[in-house]
Amino acid sequence: MTTSADHDIDLRNWRLGHWFYALLYALAPKRVLHGITVASSRIGTHDVEDSFRKVDAALTTIARFDPPRYAHLKRDMPKIWIGPIPDYARGQWIDELRLCMLRDSFVGDEKVSVSYVAALLVHEATHARVRRRGIAFDEAIRPRVERACIRAQLAFVRTHPEGVPLIPIFEENLRRADSWWSDGRLRSVQLRALKQLGAPRRLRWLINRVSRNGA
Repeated sequence: MTTSADHDIDLRNWRLGHWFYALLYALAPKRVLHGITVASSRIGTHDVEDSFRKVDAALTTIARFDPPRYAHLKRDMPKIWIGPIPDYARGQWIDELRLCMLRDSFVGDEKVSVSYVAALLVHEATHARVRRRGIAFDEAIRPRVERACIRAQLAFVRTHPEGVPLIPIFEENLRRADSWWSDGRLRSVQLRALKQLGAPRRLRWLINRVSRNGA
């Protein structure tokens, strides 16, 4: 059973990791695309300029085929960072930083369509919108929130022909078990995520210490 103390420890762990993400965002080259500040990390194998172009095209696709969702995205998502997010996620919304993170290897993959990147932005923008309304991301409600984000993706990809091949992917994601989004799974990937991102060993040691002792 997860206690309130466990939850407090988890929050402290994630915030320590968020400091590192904030640093990577601050150091990355930036462009303003559609009024959103987009940063593309020099860390990783992706081409920085190509990643800017693909995200720009993805935002244009949302604007063209789903104007209401585009308006919500622009309001709720002020910053995007493209960088080496570990392989457990293609994107992530960090509400404390008001930052959407996109995995560089996903954005930079020539086999990944502009519509797929756009759908990922729609997913994370839905997270941002939910949090803006004051809805928490606690374990009890997390599967419902995630499925709402996936349904938003499905609604978006059905608006244009390039999105149609993505429908089976998101329909499959809707069928994931609740445990996919559990606190236990999130804890298990956190340190691996920071290690893959190149977080200093001392930061990872500190997070381990907080996790063990709650201090």
